[in-house]
Amino acid sequence: RFFTNKQNENDMSIDDVHDLFYQLNGHRLSKELEDTMSLVSGMKSAPHGVSWEKEYITWEVFTKYLMLESNDVFDPDRAKPSSCVMTEPLNNYWINTSHDTYLHRTKETFQDPKIAEKTDLQSYTLALYHGARAIELDVWDGQKDPVVRHGETDFPDNTIIDSTTKKSARSVSSLKFSDVLQTIAYFLQSEPKSFPIILLIENHCSLPFQEIMAKNIEFILEKRGFLYRPDPNLTPTSALPSPADLVGKVLIKSKRAT
Repeated sequence: RFFTNKQNENDMSIDDVHDLFYQLNGHRLSKELEDTMSLVSGMKSAPHGVSWEKEYITWEVFTKYLMLESNDVFDPDRAKPSSCVMTEPLNNYWINTSHDTYLHRTKETFQDPKIAEKTDLQSYTLALYHGARAIELDVWDGQKDPVVRHGETDFPDNTIIDSTTKKSARSVSSLKFSDVLQTIAYFLQSEPKSFPIILLIENHCSLPFQEIMAKNIEFILEKRGFLYRPDPNLTPTSALPSPADLVGKVLIKSKRAT
């Protein structure tokens, strides 16, 4: 009744419903075994590949069925970017943004402190491969180089407690700004057709460290052709370039924290 009255699928039969239930319950029997079960039970033979064991599905199975990608109300093909729909000005798009990216650590950080920094840098790569195209960076004065970290701290490292093992582990509380830029550059080298990556820099650095930041950006991004420099003839009313125009580029959006 649900299929015919609610879904208006008049071509569905009860056998189709049973077949779906059997598939969802994971029962797919051979034709020989079906025939044997039919003979013993006195029932007519079930449709090929269908078990007689269950003619219903549990709430859990039904929920999982609804969550399948094939049942998504959104057409998955619409999620695939196309060059024909990426020619509008950049500000016309919603952009997948990653905040405090390097804090998204994996369990290996707790288990092996030696790979903590590597794991943290990999968080940027993972964010990019997961679709993020705007990366937030809080940049502060370091001992010798500008560093990316979450908030201001007087300590170079933090000790955190793994809630599972109750053991302390050394965790890198800051990353070199230049290392983060290198990680992004490596991603663009492997994915040259990537839509533009926007670095949302919140600059807490003093003037000497800002100069180092500028040199890092020039050396790591500009010399490799990744840095986007706006047309000097652009005015505040000019349209921004489109994602299609900025493929393989890094855009810098920075503000000096007060």
